[in-house]
Amino acid sequence: MACQQPAQDTRPRSAPTASATKKLEPGKIDPGQVDADASSAQAPARPWNAAQATPSNAGTYLIRVTPAPASVPQGKVFALEVWVFDAKNPEQPAADVRLSVDADMPEHGHGLPRKPSVEQRGPGHFVASGLRLHMPGLWEIYFDIARGALTERAQISFKLE
Repeated sequence: MACQQPAQDTRPRSAPTASATKKLEPGKIDPGQVDADASSAQAPARPWNAAQATPSNAGTYLIRVTPAPASVPQGKVFALEVWVFDAKNPEQPAADVRLSVDADMPEHGHGLPRKPSVEQRGPGHFVASGLRLHMPGLWEIYFDIARGALTERAQISFKLE
């Protein structure tokens, strides 16, 4: 008994594309960075993407702020992670800036019981710690960004319940 060979498929086929052969893992590759080249590098992590963005008053800078813990507590110490960007380059933290942070209750005419400390963690990356909003009401947190002899302010206003 002879074995019968299956018929060969003679239809024209296109070569597999990189997107058909590349395994994409969620959270590993920025969709804007995916291209047809399977050897392309992965996009760098951008921890500031989930942070609240606020422009400075004159529009020179953009700050991105994340509190720790995630919800600002009344009467308890918390920290703010802050990234400073040139408004014209909002994907690369500014390398040559300094930052100071303070807060005020404009309706009451007073601020924080003590000034927070600010530590630079990298270019344009800062952590302000020791903040404590001691009472409910309208608060403004001020971010003074300095480059050379010029300082520009950004602020965030919110009501603490």
